[in-house]
Amino acid sequence: MNRSSTVKSMKRGKVVCDNATDGFSEMEDCVGDSIMGSKFIDIWHGEEVVSKPTNTRLQYPHQQQQQHQLNNAVVASTVKAIAEENNIETLVFKPPKRIASSSDEGSDEGSIASDDSNNDVPWIRPALDIEIRKQHSPYIVDLVAKVVRQAPGLFVQGQSFFIHPQVYGNSLPRPVRDIHALCALYENDKDYQLSPVKLSTLLQRQIVSLIQTAKKTTDFEELVACVQALTLAQCLQLSEGNIRSPAVEKSLDILAALAHRMWSLVPCELPSSMSPWHAWMFGETVRRTIVFSHLVIAAFQFLTRGYACRTPFIDALPFDGRTYLWDARSEQDWAKYSTQSDFPMVSVIEYADLLQSGRALCFSSFEGLIIATCRGLDLPIHDPAKVMQM
Repeated sequence: MNRSSTVKSMKRGKVVCDNATDGFSEMEDCVGDSIMGSKFIDIWHGEEVVSKPTNTRLQYPHQQQQQHQLNNAVVASTVKAIAEENNIETLVFKPPKRIASSSDEGSDEGSIASDDSNNDVPWIRPALDIEIRKQHSPYIVDLVAKVVRQAPGLFVQGQSFFIHPQVYGNSLPRPVRDIHALCALYENDKDYQLSPVKLSTLLQRQIVSLIQTAKKTTDFEELVACVQALTLAQCLQLSEGNIRSPAVEKSLDILAALAHRMWSLVPCELPSSMSPWHAWMFGETVRRTIVFSHLVIAAFQFLTRGYACRTPFIDALPFDGRTYLWDARSEQDWAKYSTQSDFPMVSVIEYADLLQSGRALCFSSFEGLIIATCRGLDLPIHDPAKVMQM
């Protein structure tokens, strides 16, 4: 396995629609600029590009507005029909707040909508506003919140299910190192005799610092570290019960935007100095970080709104379906079991379906959180060692 093929799988997701033929060209915004459609599939399968999706932003202003109106009407009627047919999830279509100006044709800057949630993160283009609203029983909501609250403690113990325990070795990047120290304070607050007010103050300062660093950085690995640290900081906020303030809601919006930016900046190649195992664990850490950040946001939404909002972008986020490989602690073990081809790369919603049908098993709280959030189920956690011994 080479570095290039490893990273090619970092972005692979589930196709939501064919934006080149069915009038759904705006759906490319669900997962990034001109990534959906044939170009997306071909690049990340390592094949030659055959065709490219339509870029509606290159049309004249009046044509672009007409295309937006047509797409909105088609998508709205489609999702309503799906909702009526399945009667399982509520799908909500919200027209964009403003049609972006095309005065700067071909420029991402000219495509940024005036959405308050993205004012602090101006490099993020708005996704098409399709929400999949999911309500669950109080038991499932409590379960989701419990798993999220446990994440900082597991991270301190070296058992994180979205930051691989060996991905950074003995040299944690500063954002991760700082949040590790703060998580340790929360886990051992009695030993340090810090008041809740003092801990909360430290947390808020950390969040502000992380957001400022993430907005300024041009280094992908530093951005990854900032998103990881900010995700853990939100887990700590949930533990505090601080979930309804405008500042918390704003920081969650920024986390979602940063995760989207992180996804859009995934490199095409990793350094050749990385071993196949290290390349895989870095790639899987990146994928799981993006997925888990949205699962954390969903936990807040369950508690504050009574339902969580997924989008086609979130449903299409990919990760390695051979989740037991996360627990391999040597390159030899990883190499031995990574040759198994069962579900090598799946989207969030695909894996939820596999878990629900019994074709896949939960090996950690990561999978448990996915099935609980997407399907409202509490499945047992299995020991991955038993699978790797088969």
